[in-house]
Amino acid sequence: MSKSALHAVRTKNAPTTEMDTEPRRRWLTEAEVETIISHADSERDRLMILMAYRHGFRVSELIGLTWRQVDLDAARLRVIRAKGSEDGVHPLSGREIRALRNLWRRQAVGAPWVFVTSRRGPMTRNGADCSTGVGGSTAGHSTNATRPRVPNSRRRPRNIEIEPG
Repeated sequence: MSKSALHAVRTKNAPTTEMDTEPRRRWLTEAEVETIISHADSERDRLMILMAYRHGFRVSELIGLTWRQVDLDAARLRVIRAKGSEDGVHPLSGREIRALRNLWRRQAVGAPWVFVTSRRGPMTRNGADCSTGVGGSTAGHSTNATRPRVPNSRRRPRNIEIEPG
């Protein structure tokens, strides 16, 4: 085939592709978090999602939370950060206090961890992932859809990261 024949064939306009110029949102809104919380299986799971959202917990910080860090009377939470981040004291909302008191009443006396399994042991990372929707279809999110997860780093506090399916 000659060069002129190739040129004649290529004279049609190339298909245009419209680029998505808006940056993809990586954080859930408060309304979306409330929807996820309303679909959680148990009171413990709802509290885990709420506290991860409000305090920007990593999974390891969330499952390592102990009752010694919680002061319900003063409405304060002593946050011990992982990976060299700064520790701090966070205020607890009334909703969190009520949920924590309810959880504390239902736990065995002397349990050191806030979030325990049904076998009264400490919550594991895998258990937290399943409870908060990372490992399956919790809260109505299929494994192929965008699903919420507890942030594994404190990039922006008070938010839960969106992980593409």
